[in-house]
Amino acid sequence: MVFGPIGAGGSAGPGDIGDVRHFSGLVSGLDTEGIIKKLMAVQRKPLDQLLRDKQWLAWQREAYREVNRSLLAFRDALSALRLTGTYRQQKALLSRDDLAFVTATGAAVPGVHSLRVNRLAKPATVVGNAVAGRAAGTAPTDPLGKQFGIADTATLEFTLTLTDPSGNPLGKATVTVTDAGTKTIADIVQAINAAAFTDPNTNQPVDYGVRASYDPTLDRLFVQTRQMGDLVLTLEDVTTATGASGDVGVVANLFGAPVDSATGKATLTGTPGQTAEVVLDGATLTFADNRFTAFGLDFVLKGADAGAETTITVVRDTEAIVDRVLDFVKRYNDLLDDLNRRLTEPRYRDYPPLLDDEKAQMSEKQIEEWEKRAKSGLLARDPLLERLVTEMRRAVTTPVGIGDQTVSLADIGITTGSWWDRGRLVVDEGKLRAAVAEDPERVAALLSQKLASGAPDAENRDPFHPQKGLAVRLYDVVGAAINRFVDRAGRDGVAVGDQSVLGRALTRLDGRIDEMTRRLKAIEDRYWREFTAMEQAIQRANVQSLWLMQAFGGGA
Repeated sequence: MVFGPIGAGGSAGPGDIGDVRHFSGLVSGLDTEGIIKKLMAVQRKPLDQLLRDKQWLAWQREAYREVNRSLLAFRDALSALRLTGTYRQQKALLSRDDLAFVTATGAAVPGVHSLRVNRLAKPATVVGNAVAGRAAGTAPTDPLGKQFGIADTATLEFTLTLTDPSGNPLGKATVTVTDAGTKTIADIVQAINAAAFTDPNTNQPVDYGVRASYDPTLDRLFVQTRQMGDLVLTLEDVTTATGASGDVGVVANLFGAPVDSATGKATLTGTPGQTAEVVLDGATLTFADNRFTAFGLDFVLKGADAGAETTITVVRDTEAIVDRVLDFVKRYNDLLDDLNRRLTEPRYRDYPPLLDDEKAQMSEKQIEEWEKRAKSGLLARDPLLERLVTEMRRAVTTPVGIGDQTVSLADIGITTGSWWDRGRLVVDEGKLRAAVAEDPERVAALLSQKLASGAPDAENRDPFHPQKGLAVRLYDVVGAAINRFVDRAGRDGVAVGDQSVLGRALTRLDGRIDEMTRRLKAIEDRYWREFTAMEQAIQRANVQSLWLMQAFGGGA
């Protein structure tokens, strides 16, 4: 505590008391600080309750938002179930699988196709010969200047040209390698991979995916196009350098290509690429790649055998429909279990939210165990959750009118369990598979049927309309619940300016907490003034008594 001075000078006279602040029982002998602390503890009880209420509301808001996150994920899963195309997936069955992979897309229709693969598409490839002219005692990792005895400042230049089989130019790039004294074969590879090709016919950039590599075991360079088809790749030296054993060029030496006596330059033309050729349903077709699409089927060729034929049978993928339905049931049950758990959680009122000074007296483990109980029952018997559970159960148990029939989940092997299962769905997989195999369109309609175009707005807004499929109903029910939860607890990530019901309640609590904190400060200051005044009064009496004793003692 801070004590004020008793007197301005040496001896104190009657009434000569300084500005005394926060006397802590120095004169009276009372534990002033302890007394005031106990008094303030009583005064703080309403503030402590406000702080606990604020924490409870903050936890409750987060609990609502957790539910909303689960609802958003469930609604996203329902989006696909509302689409009829989800239930019209096809699959391709092959009589032999060594010629191609075939995958049915949404555009595929049931039917039978035949396929022969005459040849596979290949890229244009240049395979270097053995490196020529490398100086004895040098290694492939040494600088080019050292390997071939050329000046360290030498520049080597060569071109890469792409043509069609008739020699018509398609693309050309020039690669320049400077400072041979610091560059290695790895730099040559990097320069080829970075080469910019230009179409000489249009002067526009083109990309055939030319890539180079070097195999240190074989000591050879390889170049090929990523693009397949009728391409021819040619390398030619442009600028050479004088070495110990004659002119040195990238193509002549690193690729080991022969030098043309007429031009004095080395040229190396690789193996041409080729297109793929297949016979599909009797029609001979060519493709620039081993991947193509036809009849709503994606083909990836993997083997060529002109004498072999595979039969492709496209059928409805009923297993995919079953998997979709099973996934829907699992997601529905998981969500319902979570909602029912929250609704029936016990509320431990003897475990209120902890205050900071209470946490300071507990271990981390104790805090964790306490708060586990304190957070229990945040949404117990919550009306919004109860409404959602009721509407979800109604949405899936009300039959759907399909044509002149009414169809329910029970008709495809899905029922609600016992009453203690609280609405969980139970699947008879055998009956489900039989229903899907017998009439997949009916299963699709049960889940995805929508109202006819032009239906009245009132019917469109009715989430339980008898003509709506179950996934469509649930999508509407969950969407409406999401909006109600947002109104109640706000959106994820919104802390400042939250105008939801709980957001406004927390803002009001903050205001009351600030107001009460100021009032408690004023009360504490008043206590200290009163106790300080008491200490001052006692001090004055002591000083006066001492003065009188001195006065009478001096007169004796």
